[in-house]
Amino acid sequence: MVRVTGKAEEDPNTNRIRRLHLVDIEPLNIQSERPPGAHADFWRQPIFAEPARPARKTEQRDAANEKRLLMRRSLLAAFESDPVEDGINHSAEKIIEKAVKTMAVEPVLEWLRDFSLDAENPGFSASVLRCLGRQSALGSLSWRMSLIRDGQAFDSVEIRDAAVQTAESWGEPEMVSILAGHSEKKPWLREYIRDVIVDSRGLI
Repeated sequence: MVRVTGKAEEDPNTNRIRRLHLVDIEPLNIQSERPPGAHADFWRQPIFAEPARPARKTEQRDAANEKRLLMRRSLLAAFESDPVEDGINHSAEKIIEKAVKTMAVEPVLEWLRDFSLDAENPGFSASVLRCLGRQSALGSLSWRMSLIRDGQAFDSVEIRDAAVQTAESWGEPEMVSILAGHSEKKPWLREYIRDVIVDSRGLI
């Protein structure tokens, strides 16, 4: 960038500029023209900068939400096509197994917990719980115990029953204290819990 200096020649009759004479051309130092106190890094930025890209964390969160939604839809479709029955393998088990093996475990476990404890969709939650009981060593022991404990606290007897079935399927002695500490209202489910506790203690 340069500074151009010129001298104007006026017309004596009209007092208007008739001619402009070039006097000097002086190179300018951009740094010296920087306003006092301006940050050097900011001052070097182009006037027309490219728009900032969306934050990477936002992109990852959107991708995770899409996977969660896809998994939920797949499970819903599987349960609508074929209900979960005792002693019969279900296609939803493969969906869960594949998700745990091919995706980040922590988010998948969080999704499965949400699916299993959905008060607005007790039938769906109960089906997910039963399928989880058919997965070996799913998550940590504390994760499994928390899932059973929270499942038993629901108003839906369907979810409570599924939680007991899942605890029985996992067959872990640590589940006994959770089952024993639950005060069940339904006589038939209370009897079922008692039987599971007796059978589990016989294995200790």
